[in-house]
Amino acid sequence: MSNPVRFDQSQTAVKVRRGDTFVIELPSAPTTGAAWQLAGGGLKLDSESFVAESDRTGAGGKQQFTFQASQAGSHSLSFQYARPWEKSATSTHEVVVTVEE
Repeated sequence: MSNPVRFDQSQTAVKVRRGDTFVIELPSAPTTGAAWQLAGGGLKLDSESFVAESDRTGAGGKQQFTFQASQAGSHSLSFQYARPWEKSATSTHEVVVTVEE
C-alpha cells in the first residue's frame, strides 16, 4: 500500500483519485481543550489522530483526518475547531475534495 496523500490547512480544494487514501492535517493544541471535529462531508472518515510537534508537555501539533476516496464526485468536508463545552467554534475550515475516476 502506498503512503496517503497529505493536505494541510492552506489547501481548500484538492483532487484525488478514486481508491486513494488521503489525510487532511490541521494545526491543533489539544491542551487548550479545543480540537478539530469533522462537521460534515460526503466521504468516510477512516481515522483521526494527533501528532505532537515535540515531546514537550503541552506541545501543539497536527490533527490528522484520514479518508478513503471511495465515491467519485465533489465532496465538501467541513471542520470546526472548538471546545466541547462552548456553543460556537473558534475556527472553521472547509476542503472541497474532487474524487476522479
